[in-house]
Amino acid sequence: MYKVSLAIPIYNVSLFVERALLSVLNQTYDNIEYLIVDDKGQDDSMDIVHRIIKDHPRGKDVRIIEHPYNIGLGATRNTAIDNAQGEYLFFMDSDDEIIPTCIEILVHKMQEHPVDFIAASHMKKDLSGKTYPTYTYSPILIQGDDLPVAQYRYAQNNDIYVMSWNKLYNLNFLKSHNIQCIPHQLVEDCWFTYQVIISAKSCQLISDQTLYYTINPESTTSKIKTQGYSMKLSISYAEIEKTKRAYIAHLRAHSIYPCLLFDTMFMGLYHAYRILCVDNKMEKQERKKLACSLLTRNFQLPNRIICSTSYLRFLAIYIFYSLPITIKINLVNLAIKFKIKDILQKWFHFN
Repeated sequence: MYKVSLAIPIYNVSLFVERALLSVLNQTYDNIEYLIVDDKGQDDSMDIVHRIIKDHPRGKDVRIIEHPYNIGLGATRNTAIDNAQGEYLFFMDSDDEIIPTCIEILVHKMQEHPVDFIAASHMKKDLSGKTYPTYTYSPILIQGDDLPVAQYRYAQNNDIYVMSWNKLYNLNFLKSHNIQCIPHQLVEDCWFTYQVIISAKSCQLISDQTLYYTINPESTTSKIKTQGYSMKLSISYAEIEKTKRAYIAHLRAHSIYPCLLFDTMFMGLYHAYRILCVDNKMEKQERKKLACSLLTRNFQLPNRIICSTSYLRFLAIYIFYSLPITIKINLVNLAIKFKIKDILQKWFHFN
């Protein structure tokens, strides 16, 4: 049995796939199975994959799983979870690369302190090969019985990077909590990582930078920054926030619930802002409808009042959500007109 399953989705990445695949096949840690999920792109990415694994000493450790047609990145993550045979699972995107000791470092940390998942730090690299400093975790072991990872992230307001890649997961943890992506989502990591954070009873954040994230102008992330929210992306974010609110409803009596509600209400407001920022007359009514759905008070209130700063933050945004929908939309449009987001970026982090 393999110790680690390393999963890579393949879809129209012929410019990057050789570099990515060689970085995983040349790992110093040797007890790895490689799951290549073919999501039926239109270029020669899979031809490159077959050429490399045919001649590589670790080609025998590679399994290729073919989707019947293009289903999307979220579906490739689910396919990996369903087919992985290792004790641990590592996701990597096919336009990125990992350092030679990546898996060795993560497995060593996992054996030192077994946890539900380990999140490593990463670097960014542009297409010319220039690297850029990126957020690095301060090393910490988080564990406990009462939502310790969620407390760290949402009650204490610490960062846990939202992407599902560059993390080593205990596969039994993912399966026992039925943690999966929504197959058709463009932003599959948001919902996946949210489930992980809420469900985990332990994790490690480490300062080791084990992955190079490629700054790819054609990626979904880059297009969001340059072109704003497409309709498909807007629908995805609206669906995610609705799903999150239903997912946490059973925690109404828990002290963390106001923190979780604040997060989903704040993100709902943020996504409504981004959706309405795109000035497209053809989509105007549909975008307004999505923004209204994000700003609707469709969540259950906490069972109890808590005397804390986090509860006051929740109350502040709850007052906004209690306003009539037309007033909320008008306030968001006013914020867009005066570019409030650009002003707030001086004090707050936005994606």
